[in-house]
Amino acid sequence: MLIVGVVEKMNLDRVAIWVEEQGSYTIIKLRSPAHIEQGDVMCWSDGYSTGSCTYWNATKGWNAEVSVQNHDVPIDLLRQQLIA
Repeated sequence: MLIVGVVEKMNLDRVAIWVEEQGSYTIIKLRSPAHIEQGDVMCWSDGYSTGSCTYWNATKGWNAEVSVQNHDVPIDLLRQQLIA
């Protein structure tokens, strides 16, 4: 199943992607020099894998190497996840 989300918040190298279908955020850490911006649409293969993964930036048309930190993060824990 393809997961699709929109980059909403960023803090240095951590990125919070809002996944409407799940009603929560996925937190990633950038591992490549890929430039991700607020509003970019990101796609990935599942909502369970953590660690090293490849995410597709559908807005810009390229892959980004990321380290997935967490899935299903509610908005009330978002700040804590971005500064962890």
